[in-house]
Amino acid sequence: MSVFLSAAGDPIAKEDLRARRAKALIGYLESPSATYASLFEVRAIGNYDVVVMELDVERPQKTVHDIASKERLAIVFDSESDVLPSVLALREDFPLVPHINRTSAEKPRSLCLYDEQWPQARLSWTAAGFVRRIRTWLADTAVGQLHRDDQILEPLVMSTEWRLILPANMNPSILGSEAKVMSLLSAGEHTFVVLPEGQQNVNAQTLLFAIATPATCHGIVRRTPSNLKELHELLSGFGLDLAEALRVRIRDWKTARANNPILKLKPILVVALPKCRIEGGSVETTEFLAFVFGTKIIEDLGIALSVLSKEGTGITTGVLIGATASLEQLADLELAPMQVLAGLKRTDAAKYNDTPVFDGTVFAIGMGALGSQIFNNLLRSGFGTWKVVDDDTFAPHNAARHLFPAGAVGVEKARLITQLSRTFEWEVVRNVEIRDALTLTSGDFVGSSAIFDFSASVPVSRHLANCEGLEARCIAAFITPGGSGLVLLVEDRSRRVRLDWLEMLHYRQVLNNPVAIDTMVAPNRSRYGNGCRDVSAILSQDDVSLWASTASRALKKQVQSDGAALLFWKRDPESGAVMSDAISPPRFARVLMGEWTVVYDDWLRDKLARYRAAKLPNETGGILIGHFDVQNSICYLVDALPSPGDSVEWPTAYYRGIEGLRDSVVDIEKRTLGQTTYVGEWHSHPDGCRARPSEDDLTAYGWLIEYMNSDSYPAIMVIVGQAGELGIVAAEPLT
Repeated sequence: MSVFLSAAGDPIAKEDLRARRAKALIGYLESPSATYASLFEVRAIGNYDVVVMELDVERPQKTVHDIASKERLAIVFDSESDVLPSVLALREDFPLVPHINRTSAEKPRSLCLYDEQWPQARLSWTAAGFVRRIRTWLADTAVGQLHRDDQILEPLVMSTEWRLILPANMNPSILGSEAKVMSLLSAGEHTFVVLPEGQQNVNAQTLLFAIATPATCHGIVRRTPSNLKELHELLSGFGLDLAEALRVRIRDWKTARANNPILKLKPILVVALPKCRIEGGSVETTEFLAFVFGTKIIEDLGIALSVLSKEGTGITTGVLIGATASLEQLADLELAPMQVLAGLKRTDAAKYNDTPVFDGTVFAIGMGALGSQIFNNLLRSGFGTWKVVDDDTFAPHNAARHLFPAGAVGVEKARLITQLSRTFEWEVVRNVEIRDALTLTSGDFVGSSAIFDFSASVPVSRHLANCEGLEARCIAAFITPGGSGLVLLVEDRSRRVRLDWLEMLHYRQVLNNPVAIDTMVAPNRSRYGNGCRDVSAILSQDDVSLWASTASRALKKQVQSDGAALLFWKRDPESGAVMSDAISPPRFARVLMGEWTVVYDDWLRDKLARYRAAKLPNETGGILIGHFDVQNSICYLVDALPSPGDSVEWPTAYYRGIEGLRDSVVDIEKRTLGQTTYVGEWHSHPDGCRARPSEDDLTAYGWLIEYMNSDSYPAIMVIVGQAGELGIVAAEPLT
């Protein structure tokens, strides 16, 4: 027959209850709905109302934990404060199970019902729901399913407000039997940070040492020890004789050296508790408990443990042999449990950010407004180890949008990045260089897994595109000039599609794709100095932070991919909604024409074929839109315009008109900020004719050469034949 503990307080009439929720519980227990719960008695003690009820538990005959088919529970309500009601199991032999609250006394056991804070739980609290939750807790505990398999193991002992934070790379188990004199940095009234090995203070006042217990099942939370006696008794239940272990340790320290300075240090005891999910199971994790002894030093522990003797106010140099301490003496050594936290590891940072681990080396160019904030986002994701190049210095106006604080004015941005990385214990920045990115060669990138270009510089992007011998792909991220859009240019892993061609595909999208249209609007500018180049774009920090977070997420994904991509986003100026699109580059070709290279792709081929087909059997034509890179002798064919309205189109001849062409080209130049313009001519041949220049074509081409030579550009003519055949005629400019 079950033996029950008496609930606290004196019996009262239910009408004398004061707490609103206690009254609600009585109302439910006396209603017809409470078929499995009944009221046993009502009590009061001080400002607390106590409702005792009996609950039928739905459980099988064979149980994992000894939960009875009928349990008696005391529900304690604070009538003056709106706090979480306590649920106490009154059966005297109620088992130690997971999810028992820490209390000052071991019995009655306090059930932990909520994994959320009371301010949240009370919003939906009802008496009926509360009773159902208790019944479910008991039923699930009976069959060992309250703590789900996918949950982390429950703490063995709850900590107080004291905290001990260890370096990320220091596992307390390595302390072993050797005393470690650690330097502690006080980070608050109750928080201490253990400095890494390289930052030790020779004047350290604290001794940190560890003792391990045998493996035990998780979640057996009895109560929080407040002195060394209670800690000894708690750990005895885990198979560790703490008092004897401390005696041996202190005796060894004392005998090893007559005036051992260790004995004058303040102790912090770390207890390693290997935990398993089920009794007798394998160790799944190790919990580390820490206890601070206030102002006590190791000598005080030695005296209380009868290892060291005391004469008056002094301490003898000898060690007591064979003496044993009364456990009652240990009650005088007050202690407080500490929450043990490990410093952040890179793998944990990735986990907390719900992102895959990327442990490659990132070579980053440009730590301006966008680059510094992308770096910050990726840094906190544990993303990669970085090499950084930037030759710019942080100026006062940069504080409006850069990540760095205003007090960093005058410091090179690359150096500021290393200061940011000091927040974390793992290697973040491997190398920084204050250097013009245009001087980089393939040898500088050796060992890099990815190259991120945040410079928003066309010359840098072209330099990277034409840098041969790179083992890593390049990815460029930049905000469009007015701040309303973000663009990512992603090379494929083999670097067949490079940044220069992806740049051209972006211009094409600006001319044709609704998502990209109007993103290359010239920004407003403001002067910040008296130099002719001391101007800065007016760009909202709101936009920079928006696009930095967007780019960070995209970069983490793209660095794991293999293919090339053009990704762009645009913010709606009114609603703030973001539209996006992604383009996989079509197949493209590079045609060498003397010293110049002409680049075009299937998109342009197909567009020209459609223009041709629409006018058959007549010939037709128009102009080519593209970009001349004189430095690298490349002509990029980006787009084409159809035949003007005043053109003459016959089955065997074509004379291009000029109607509207000037306005169209000016508009294209404006929309792409001058990056694309007229680069040549195209016309079609009828079916049955090859895409080769006729006598009339050569005559017209002579005029084209003369016109293009006036600007020292090559003359480009494209002939569109049957079945998508293209013929490219090019003449180099006269020098």
